[in-house]
Amino acid sequence: MVRWINLSLGIALIAGPAYAQSPAERRMLDTLRDSLAGTSDTAALTLKVTAAERLQHASRDPIAQLAFAFAEVRLGEVLSQRTPIDRAADAFARVADQRPDWPYPWFGLGAAKLSLWDGGYIALPRSHQPPGADYLYTAFQAFNRASNLDHTFAAPAMGLAEVARRDRGSPHFTLIAGQLRQAAESSSNTLLLLALARASRASGEIDQSLEALDRYLANGGDSAVAGFERARTLYAGRRPRDAEAAYYEGAEHLERPESVGLYRSDIVWIATPEELAGFDSLRHAEYREWLHRFWQKRDVADAREPGDRLAEHARRYTYALRNYRRPNFVRTYGREFPYRNPQDSLDDRGVIYLRHGEPNRSITTLDSDGAFFCRNITWKYGNDGDGMLFNFRTGAFKFCQFADYKLIPSVTDMYGGSFGDRGGIDPIYQQLALFPNSRKVLQQERDWGARSIEIGTTTDSYKYRFERPMPAIVSVYAVGQLASDEAGVLLVYGASGTGLAPTREQGDSVQRYRLGIRVVVSTLSDSVVLRTDTAQQLRTARKLGKNGSLVGYFHLPLLPGDYAVRLVLRDSANQSGTVLENGKVTVPDFSSPALVLSDLILGRDSTSLRWTRGGQAVALNPLGGFPRAVPMDIYYEAGGMTSGTRYRTQVAISDEGDGRNRIAVGFEEDATARIQQMRRTLRLDTLRPGRYVLSVTLQAANGGPAVRRTARITVE
Repeated sequence: MVRWINLSLGIALIAGPAYAQSPAERRMLDTLRDSLAGTSDTAALTLKVTAAERLQHASRDPIAQLAFAFAEVRLGEVLSQRTPIDRAADAFARVADQRPDWPYPWFGLGAAKLSLWDGGYIALPRSHQPPGADYLYTAFQAFNRASNLDHTFAAPAMGLAEVARRDRGSPHFTLIAGQLRQAAESSSNTLLLLALARASRASGEIDQSLEALDRYLANGGDSAVAGFERARTLYAGRRPRDAEAAYYEGAEHLERPESVGLYRSDIVWIATPEELAGFDSLRHAEYREWLHRFWQKRDVADAREPGDRLAEHARRYTYALRNYRRPNFVRTYGREFPYRNPQDSLDDRGVIYLRHGEPNRSITTLDSDGAFFCRNITWKYGNDGDGMLFNFRTGAFKFCQFADYKLIPSVTDMYGGSFGDRGGIDPIYQQLALFPNSRKVLQQERDWGARSIEIGTTTDSYKYRFERPMPAIVSVYAVGQLASDEAGVLLVYGASGTGLAPTREQGDSVQRYRLGIRVVVSTLSDSVVLRTDTAQQLRTARKLGKNGSLVGYFHLPLLPGDYAVRLVLRDSANQSGTVLENGKVTVPDFSSPALVLSDLILGRDSTSLRWTRGGQAVALNPLGGFPRAVPMDIYYEAGGMTSGTRYRTQVAISDEGDGRNRIAVGFEEDATARIQQMRRTLRLDTLRPGRYVLSVTLQAANGGPAVRRTARITVE
């Protein structure tokens, strides 16, 4: 019977008083742990535990006690019960007292503590669990003790790496990296070398991390894993271009489930369900290109440089893991929490931070729930009156001591949340501080918060942040191919002087303004077609006042098709700026036989800004509005006309609201060429100030398809 028990556990008792743990005993315990790790059958595990318990009672041998304890840990993990793991921890502690120079009982104690932490169990004081300490900290202590007893024993060093993986904010990273380095000094264990690379990176030892990854690869490590980890290390070392190259080099080798899972776990924070489904359907050779499109799409969406969004994601991830870790216990939700966080490593602040970065404004207040002080947080993204508004509260059911931050729609869902404290976040809180019982404003604030949660947890962004908004107007016009000029888009801009900060050299009275301009043109699926950075400079004798502006234009050649145009304007100090997105722009195809119109380019003769197009001087209007007393100049191009055919043109201005025509004129004329430039002038003095829609319709006088273009105008 005893012989059968020994074989079922995978160990054999060694006769005689063994005071030093032998290599053979360690190998036996390693074999046992490996067999237990692959067992999920509760009946088989219960049998092993029973056998181990009889054996350790019969022999009182420390090896048998360790075998019993490891079997108990695994049984508790499979059954999701803490009692077997608590018994195991007590057994490990007894053997550690009996054999204080053995590293294995300390390693086992650390493994039991880590299992209790992973189970989300509340730490209960015991002889080996000081009051106030959590299981992760005592796991660290036990693994560290085992590693100090024998630096060649890799298992405790791996345990330390697991502690570090669960607590990225640990102050012990340098110590952990040192223990791992000693264990890995002459080791070819790829898991140990990978753990060393990660711990070295976390402790700021960039060169040591890269060296460990080189050894990991040299000893047969996964090339995709090495590429991903090298990218993270290079990002931490502020080498973003090298990091980006390593990331995509790793993606070229994605094949094994472990490495595919690593890349997937990185994008899952921001990917849409459709994107994740697309990733999951990929074959080996498709991963690199797919990931490149995934990140490029986000660079384009926020008019960023190629690679910026991936680098920002790596930075956010590191920061969030250090600052927004979830406490390790089972989450509870009340009705006031509309969002259910699907992962267990970050709280809701981390979810929002990974998706949208630093808030523009934030406030944290301490408010009493009657027994504890709760931390209430409000984050604001965007300008006053718009953007996203997030409120977070700790605790559930008035247990504020558990610092698990969860999203709530309104400040009224906080324990003692104050409107007055949040007056600097957004003017809506100033209103509520004055009128706290206003049902209308209270509902507006709650609706805003609920809408922000819905949007903020399903989208991601990397918006430009400026200290001051730059008042600016940008008009984007699409034109076709002329005999002497290319097709493309014309951008006309006007930036208010109030948003620009001039510079002046010492002893010089000249004011120098510099406006940085970035334009990103993409397909509607966010593939980059054209990206350009330029600047405009202006020298003036006096500082621009509120009526002064920096105006200009430029033409971007493009092939016929549909595009999205994004424009960034910023001052030389990058303190003031604005980002504008035009949406869909269609560059007309004048080679088509069908009748087609360009956009309507609106201008006024009173401005000096002119664009030379096809030998004509086209008046522009960079400031947007049209005074009633000044005629409006309309320029457009028509393609697909038949020379000698008569065409009818109708020009109308209608109310933006009800569509009623306020001005309508029509005329007919013969076409003289297949492509023609048209220019019309329209008086506005009969209109009241307001917003209108201008339309131009062109059709052959004898019938046929009509083409129409519209533009919104403001009459002042």
